[in-house]
Amino acid sequence: MDRVFGGGPRLVNERRARLSDLLPNVGAKADYTYDFGDSWEHRIVLEKVLAPDAELPYPVCTGGKLQGPPEDCGGVEGFYNLLDAIADPAHEQHEELMEWIGGGFDPEQFSSAEVNHRLQRMQKKFRSSPTTLATARVPKRKRTVRPAPDRSAVATFPGTESGNPPRKQIRPDEKVPLNLNGDERELILKHTFSPPALTGRLRIVPAPSDSPAYNFTLGDLEELAGYVAFEANHAKGKKLGKQMHLLHARIMDVVESYAEEDE
Repeated sequence: MDRVFGGGPRLVNERRARLSDLLPNVGAKADYTYDFGDSWEHRIVLEKVLAPDAELPYPVCTGGKLQGPPEDCGGVEGFYNLLDAIADPAHEQHEELMEWIGGGFDPEQFSSAEVNHRLQRMQKKFRSSPTTLATARVPKRKRTVRPAPDRSAVATFPGTESGNPPRKQIRPDEKVPLNLNGDERELILKHTFSPPALTGRLRIVPAPSDSPAYNFTLGDLEELAGYVAFEANHAKGKKLGKQMHLLHARIMDVVESYAEEDE
């Protein structure tokens, strides 16, 4: 439901909103703020509507200019300070920021191939596989044929190697247990924007004698994994990012051990 609070702008549920609704006509514009700490302001303009390619994974980058600023560099002012510091060996923060940036940063560099590679990796973390027009037309896609999620940025846990046992067949509405300790529950509750429909059950602390297992459908688990993956990639600090990546891998291990039965 769309809502208005205190006479402010209309709020739209992002889980149901589509860009085609927000930008319905060529020339339509929207402002977008990324990272409310650094406050990167973006202006999005619909310049042209193209016929979709059924074999092309979306979203896709077709071109661009200049390299995006590094995460957590301090907004516009911090970004320009970073550029000044790494370009001047005499700058008091030169060595510190060169180490932080990993050895160098070229603001003129841009590669649509690299951007699309990152988009593909994000697709794998948030969904089973990249969304294409062709797959979107299929009413239901069997999880049994889904490729394994990209684990390039997360640790490997026992049972994730090749030669895994067959997946257990379950009904689409059947729930499976996810074991979470207290620290993992807190990571989800405090550091993700998962909706109450997913996290409400996690607020019930089990008795010491009970197994800390929380039941989810596979669809709910995949959605929860998506929220955890997002926070892992945008965590404020390496330690938190690593914890979220490990938690995401654990949730996906559970997802990958089951498959929905054919109807």
